[in-house]
Amino acid sequence: MRLAKLRPVLGAAVVLAAFGYAVWRTRLPDVDDGAVRGSGVIEATEVIIAPRISGRLAEVVVNEGDTVKAGDLIARLDTSELDAQVAQLEAAVKVAEARLEAALNGARPEQIEAARAALAQANAAIAGAQAASRTARTGFERTTELRAAHDAATMRVKAAEAQLADAEQALALVRSGARSRQVDQARAAVQQAEVALRKAETDLRRVEGLSRDGAVSDQQRDAATAARDAAAAQLNQAKAALADLEAGARPEELRRAELAVVQAKANLEAARLAERSAAEALSDRLSPRSALDAANTTLQTARAQARAARAQLDLLLAGTRPEEVRAATEQSQQTRETLRLARVQRSHCFLYAPTNGVVKTRMAEPGETVTIGSPVAVLLDSTRPWLRVFIPESRYGLIKIGDRATVTADSFPNRQFEGRVVEIASEAEFTPKNVQSPEERVKLVFGVKIDLRNAGDALKPGMPADAVIAVR
Repeated sequence: MRLAKLRPVLGAAVVLAAFGYAVWRTRLPDVDDGAVRGSGVIEATEVIIAPRISGRLAEVVVNEGDTVKAGDLIARLDTSELDAQVAQLEAAVKVAEARLEAALNGARPEQIEAARAALAQANAAIAGAQAASRTARTGFERTTELRAAHDAATMRVKAAEAQLADAEQALALVRSGARSRQVDQARAAVQQAEVALRKAETDLRRVEGLSRDGAVSDQQRDAATAARDAAAAQLNQAKAALADLEAGARPEELRRAELAVVQAKANLEAARLAERSAAEALSDRLSPRSALDAANTTLQTARAQARAARAQLDLLLAGTRPEEVRAATEQSQQTRETLRLARVQRSHCFLYAPTNGVVKTRMAEPGETVTIGSPVAVLLDSTRPWLRVFIPESRYGLIKIGDRATVTADSFPNRQFEGRVVEIASEAEFTPKNVQSPEERVKLVFGVKIDLRNAGDALKPGMPADAVIAVR
């Protein structure tokens, strides 16, 4: 009778014991089948989208919850100032390259051809003078030839006078130096370059102060330094141009102009002498010796002209001086580097998604001024989901980095996802409050991170999931 009364109690005890065991099995990982089990929530790596330069936010093209792919535009800073700076530097590069090309190429082909033509003309004059010398021996015997010679001598006198006037005018221009308008323009360019340098130095001091406070990057400070250096180089170039105008012509140019005047005077004197000789020969049949002397003088004059033409041609063929070529090369390189830096700065105005993901938070709006590193948006990297489970202290030694894990999620009950253990906490902690009951939260556990990057885009942050870790 007593046994019959105890049977219902024993049955209830067995049921309660089985239920308790089932609960214990679901809450406590075990290794009876060579695996450790744990539960957790799917998480994803947060990627903060922040600018590398400061500026005004012109556009934010994503909203919270949007799905983006790697390379998609997230936001854009205002580029108007940088656009103008790039355009200005592109024009400066063209000017610098044109100056370098002119320095490398030297004189224009037309100038060289003109110099060669002048030399050929001088050589022809020599040949003519030599022929005149040969015919001078017999010229006095024929009156008609003497009359023609006198007429030709008169024409040469007029030509020599015109040549002397041109040479004296050219010498006066060389001695007078640059026109006042050119000097005024050069001085204005120096003043403008000084203003630009002061502004660049002020900007550099401001950027350096902000850099010491951590408000700007080293790259911005370098950009301000480069701008200051470019302004200084522009000022030096403007000062050199002004000094060149104020200094007037180079000594060799002045000497060449003076030589031209001397040569023109000699030509005129020789022409007048030839004219007098021709007149005398026409009137009283000039002696052969005097005619020969006049022809020799003409020949010497022609040879002097040929030497001057050769010197001019050699000067043009020698090209630009090496120091001018070096200065033009350095200016071109500096301008190109400044342009490259400006283009890099402009590219930083466009913020792109570094990976596939979902926009978790939109943290800034168009019109706001953002600084370096200030978040504009936060992405959840959907290409690398992961699961964190908590393993009791007693199972800590069973798990190793690289252990394979099979993960299932309530949203996909018939699907398994493969993963690997990539991180094991080095310090124990109490079970998080959102994972276990109050009794379980006082136990020490170790967090284990399971990488699920091969799961595709099925698993989403916040999904509950279970993991079975195969222990070795």
